[in-house]
Amino acid sequence: MVNQRRLWMKRAFFLSILLFFSFGFSLASDIPKKYKRWVNDEVRYIITKEERKAFLALKTDAEREAFIRDFWKRRDPTPKTEWNEYKEEYYRRLEYVNRYFREEGKKGWLTDRGKVYIIYGPPDNIYEEGVGTPNHRIIWTYNNLNSSTFKGTYQLVFTRNELGNYVLLTQGLPLTPEAAFANLARISFISDVTKSPVESKKIPLKKPPREVVPAAEEKLLKLLLTKGNIPNSLGFKVWLYYFPGSDGASYLPIAFSIESKKLTLSRGRKNKLSSRLSLFGMVLSPDLKKVFHSFLIPFEVHLNKKELDSKREFILFTGFPLKPGNYTLAFGLREVSSGHSAGFRIPLLVPDFSSPTLWTSSLLLAREVVREKEPRPVVNYLYRKMIIGPLAISLDPRARFIEGKDEKFLLFYHIYGYGVDEKGKPSFTITYSISRGGKLVRLFPPADIAFDTVLQPIPIDGLGEGDYTLNVAISDNIRKHTAKRSVSFHIIK
Repeated sequence: MVNQRRLWMKRAFFLSILLFFSFGFSLASDIPKKYKRWVNDEVRYIITKEERKAFLALKTDAEREAFIRDFWKRRDPTPKTEWNEYKEEYYRRLEYVNRYFREEGKKGWLTDRGKVYIIYGPPDNIYEEGVGTPNHRIIWTYNNLNSSTFKGTYQLVFTRNELGNYVLLTQGLPLTPEAAFANLARISFISDVTKSPVESKKIPLKKPPREVVPAAEEKLLKLLLTKGNIPNSLGFKVWLYYFPGSDGASYLPIAFSIESKKLTLSRGRKNKLSSRLSLFGMVLSPDLKKVFHSFLIPFEVHLNKKELDSKREFILFTGFPLKPGNYTLAFGLREVSSGHSAGFRIPLLVPDFSSPTLWTSSLLLAREVVREKEPRPVVNYLYRKMIIGPLAISLDPRARFIEGKDEKFLLFYHIYGYGVDEKGKPSFTITYSISRGGKLVRLFPPADIAFDTVLQPIPIDGLGEGDYTLNVAISDNIRKHTAKRSVSFHIIK
């Protein structure tokens, strides 16, 4: 009888275990794939155990969507601004590691370097030893780190294993969600981050310390805010543009150039010369007391000796949305290896594209405009082309064209503040002309159009070397208003 009872208890115990795992499996299997991917892959390194458990217990997609919104909101280092720098930076890191740290049989985010980069961000310095030998090592240095076991400067050593993959040798640096949050200020540039990522008592996390910021960039940013400019040792130049955005905001594409001869280049893979840089800045109120947007974009440039001899400069583009109004842009650049830097403080007057006054966006003189299948992300990204919605635009911000080679350019712009007819369509008559030194050089026949985004070819063949002005005269045939714009361009040999 006793043996039968024991046998029954054992069966009951194993049955309960079976039911438990079956029930647990059914919970996980009920979650749609995109939410499984989010919790298991996308945020694996930054979601706490308590948060993960709470997420897996949710019953509906609406609850999961609300959880994800709150998840990022709790980690927003600047909750009073419209942008979540943490979220933007996190997904930038994911894309970066998957692009540059992919190894044999592993996606970039699953590698040791990828995990460290996602949690702590780009290192302040990278040094390589034994390049081209079996003892090749990569050493990452972080300044002003904050973790439960270490504060200050920390070095991480990665060495290659027999498969050719880089393995982290250094021990002791925590790679946890709490560590990722403790270094939030390295993302935001803002030293008064005090919001806990999870305010619920069930999921406690400590607040990040006030002093944890990227030291080099912070110092340069403070110099920008106090002095107005940083001495330009990189041949750094900036161009700003304005276009209509969404949800009442304007979109600000930014072009900048760097003189390649002024970079401190080191030899890397495929015998190419490279340099690591960081673009950083803030959008502030005119009195510099309120921050509306901040960014830090680490990037690399690569070129061989032939390209170094032929390329005088690199031109890159980024951008971000901003509501109409007056601002100040503090915009800087630092080369990591040399410490060389440059920066400007620029006043911004962001136009209101909902204004009833007839006017246009910036006038772009492009070599090529291509519509892509899907819009690319822009905030905290850099491209060789200007990205405006689904359009990728190739242009030289100096508006330079080569005599005898460039027969035309494409004028791209947007018209706003116009009237519409009973069918809701606009009607414009637009005249283009080219002048030089105040004298008319070329006049084109008027063009009648019924759309507000314009892509107009402008022939320039036959124009000799020199500086020119393209004049644009717009007539709104509905409201009988007119507007005149002009933009300079240059023909070079």
